[in-house]
Amino acid sequence: MNSRSFLIMVSLLLHAAAPRADAQQDNGLYNQLRQASVEILVDRRLAGCGCIVDPDGIVLTAAHVIKNANRQIDVMSPSVGRLQASLLAMDAAHDLALLKLPVRKKPHPFLKLAKRPPAAGSTIYLYGSPLFRHDVMVPGLVARQQTTFEYVDGEYIEVIHIAGLVTRGFSGGPWVNREGDLIGIQSSAMALGDAHQGLAFSAPLEAARQLLKSGEWTKYPTLGAGIEEIWEQQPAYLEKLPEETSGLVIRVVHKGGPIDASGIAAGSIISAIDNKPVGHRDELLRLLWRHQPGEMVELEVTAADGTQNRTVPVRLGRLGPDPQAPVPRARSVKKERP
Repeated sequence: MNSRSFLIMVSLLLHAAAPRADAQQDNGLYNQLRQASVEILVDRRLAGCGCIVDPDGIVLTAAHVIKNANRQIDVMSPSVGRLQASLLAMDAAHDLALLKLPVRKKPHPFLKLAKRPPAAGSTIYLYGSPLFRHDVMVPGLVARQQTTFEYVDGEYIEVIHIAGLVTRGFSGGPWVNREGDLIGIQSSAMALGDAHQGLAFSAPLEAARQLLKSGEWTKYPTLGAGIEEIWEQQPAYLEKLPEETSGLVIRVVHKGGPIDASGIAAGSIISAIDNKPVGHRDELLRLLWRHQPGEMVELEVTAADGTQNRTVPVRLGRLGPDPQAPVPRARSVKKERP
């Protein structure tokens, strides 16, 4: 065998070995996720997923999975069996919730939080129970480096965008990197009607880290409105506006919310908050989140045709459910599965 043939053979062997190594790594990752992930039942019905993030039995999930906090919450997994959990804290602004499992002598298998968010384009993995199917792991790609805001269930939440087809049932499931470190918690996804568009929304890593560190209910403000950027509007709408018009169009006004209480109508345009011009959704919400619920802000508002400019004081509301509402408490530990 000449040296050229030998080099070609070595190259082919190396390329053949690489997929086997990747498969072994992915299988190890799958088993790790299977042990540390849980399914969450609300009133005995499978409502979503979560993951254990502490050996003492702290579980991270999506807030909307257990939003009816006066109900019974159970978790199930091969490692813990079925246990009733108690609600510790919630961060409605990032769709996150902390649960606590009953005390046991044996430490729980858990996922570590990644040291830093993954770069855009990184391959990551989601584990959960889509459409009542169990123990499913799917891949995704980090689609955006920075966090952004999405209007979900009537409120804005801060998320990261992930390219991947994520169906119902994955809510609360862990997104992890190739090393098995947690980088986010699945929240929701972009859809037109019931058709998913291949873009998932995950709670950011740093929001999860902060909630774990504080263990307290978060306080974020809300305007009680849904908004759109000027350039999202239909041509017929834009033709009626003066060319210099900029800002955000109010499309949804929650009855009794801050915008409604201030007398600002749907269709109005917000061009500034506290004298700071805004043209993008993220700009307005990041400025808004510098405030606390109950504080006053000043919105510069025009009518739907871009005229009648005025400054309106608005008292901010609180995003999310009342933390004083009754919460379920855990019962004693049930027998674990072998």
